[in-house]
Amino acid sequence: MSFEPIFNAPSELSVLDKIISIRDLRIALEDNDMGILQPLIDLILLDAANKKTDSLAFPFLVVGIRPIIKSAISREFETYSDEFFGDFFIGALTSIWIKLPEYDPKLSKFTTFVYRLTRDGNRTFTRSSEKFYEACRKFNSNPAA
Repeated sequence: MSFEPIFNAPSELSVLDKIISIRDLRIALEDNDMGILQPLIDLILLDAANKKTDSLAFPFLVVGIRPIIKSAISREFETYSDEFFGDFFIGALTSIWIKLPEYDPKLSKFTTFVYRLTRDGNRTFTRSSEKFYEACRKFNSNPAA
């Protein structure tokens, strides 16, 4: 059974009084159009700073970057299979959420930023998982140790 995270994301979002659709967001991501991306990132960070729990800005971004995340996961991890997509996806989103305030468009395209965080966040996740499961195997083979 496959786990797919579900987000309450709108199909369009008003950012600086401009309506942006998911299609517009994906085009902006391809073109690294910071005229669209930067106001969205700023809105996400403002909502987070104000502890706005019903913000739709981050879920909207997530829907736009999901194909980038899926591509990064399937390309970078030999152990990836669709049944584990939810775990890898949450690892990527956690990493992106934590590092989003540090994004600098002068250093990389936003899609590169997302790709790297997906890869790096999930490497930590898989390393931790492998260490945990190895410890469990050792314990099960010799609980006295």
